[in-house]
Amino acid sequence: MKLNELLTATSVVNRIGEGDPEISSISHDSRETVQGSLFFAISGFKTDGMKFINDAVQRGAAAVVSQTPLAASLSIPFIQVADTRKSLAELSWKLFGNPEQKLRLIAITGTNGKTTVANVLSYILNHCGYPCGVCGTLGIQYRGFHTDSPRTTPEADVLAPHLRSMLDSGITACVMEATSIGIALKRVHALPFEAAVYTNLSRDHLDFHGSWDAYLQAKLELFKNLPPASIAFINSDDEHADDFIRASSAPVVTYAVDNPADYQARSIALAPGELDFDLQCGNDSFHVEAPLIGMFNVYNLAATFAVAHHMGCNPEQILQSLKSVPCVRGRAETVPSSAPFTIVVDYAHTPDALAKILSSIAELKPRRILTVIGAGGDRDRGKRPEMTKAAERLSEKVILTSDNPRSEDPATILRDMAAGISDPLKFTIEPDRHTAIEIALGDAQAGDVVVIAGKGHETYQEIGGKRFPFDDREIALNWLAQKNLSA
Repeated sequence: MKLNELLTATSVVNRIGEGDPEISSISHDSRETVQGSLFFAISGFKTDGMKFINDAVQRGAAAVVSQTPLAASLSIPFIQVADTRKSLAELSWKLFGNPEQKLRLIAITGTNGKTTVANVLSYILNHCGYPCGVCGTLGIQYRGFHTDSPRTTPEADVLAPHLRSMLDSGITACVMEATSIGIALKRVHALPFEAAVYTNLSRDHLDFHGSWDAYLQAKLELFKNLPPASIAFINSDDEHADDFIRASSAPVVTYAVDNPADYQARSIALAPGELDFDLQCGNDSFHVEAPLIGMFNVYNLAATFAVAHHMGCNPEQILQSLKSVPCVRGRAETVPSSAPFTIVVDYAHTPDALAKILSSIAELKPRRILTVIGAGGDRDRGKRPEMTKAAERLSEKVILTSDNPRSEDPATILRDMAAGISDPLKFTIEPDRHTAIEIALGDAQAGDVVVIAGKGHETYQEIGGKRFPFDDREIALNWLAQKNLSA
């Protein structure tokens, strides 16, 4: 697309330089700029994109966009805009033919449950004849295609070509995880969501947002900007539900277990590896069965049923699909084995998420719960002792270990976590995660449940700024194989 045509999709403050070059791609990273790219010089948290303009030009950039005025001469057109991140989204959608206008887009936000809701909803829609893609923590997936994503909610220039490919391959809907950071950085700006789901809110990402209120406001922003024809699906049992109901610019549909709701879960039965409940909707009652565990999944499935139902799926097809829904990778995932105890891998990396998975397992009445848990480096330090307290309260034994220490000293992180200990007899501190997992497995006895929490689906450990192969599930499987306890 020619530059001048492309720029009609955003508000231009100033322009320096003539010419109307052909734009073949958009990039916000000079290292990914190629011949014909429109380079966005964005002021980041660690560096300023204006410093990389010359690198982008050398790599073939056809023009540059920024909200910072140009201080030096440039051989290609420079476009100043009011908000670089808004323009990045607007021009990305435009360059790829506005696929967002033709796809049925559904956003999922909340502290916990986003990945499960997004992937289960995508599974239901595909089962019910609505070809669906999914974009989130587990990557971007559609029609057999899968690619990892460095961010749960990708930047618009990364997302736009995938939305285009989805549309071209016959996909009609896309479910997206919308993180608070993604919303704050306008990665979903101008996307006309047909539906948005709010799961819950608890402490997370305060290292980015700076305060609880800023975190809440970021989540609310998604609902404030919903198209009038959209629907907001709100968990009315959550203590912040009223904030989201008031903020929504679209009609609200509620789901809940305890409080009155449009979709009310009742007669809940939880068992190892399965759950079933009745979902009351007006005068209709639907019996839900699924091979998942935990009360938190009752909420997740109520949300997915409600959205699929409103999108036109046949209720019986929804219920049939849920009977065979696969466990979402790293979300209350049971590791297959012949051991007399159970191993569960879960992504829980916040105090609330950890409490929910451990509480759900406690409801199954295991002999003991043994929990392996760490905390990420370069992230909110305040949640570290809170995670320890949650693990201690709901476990008989806790092994504190490393998660992704990143650039931090693992010993520092463990000291922060140890500040939450009140009963030292319950705890073992082992910095090496591989060893920590083996300690828990080696101590497990018949009827116990070992919960390996914090990393879930991740297949790496980030130490000193470098990523090393590491998969909690594979560590457990290898240990089981050595002990002749494989499934």
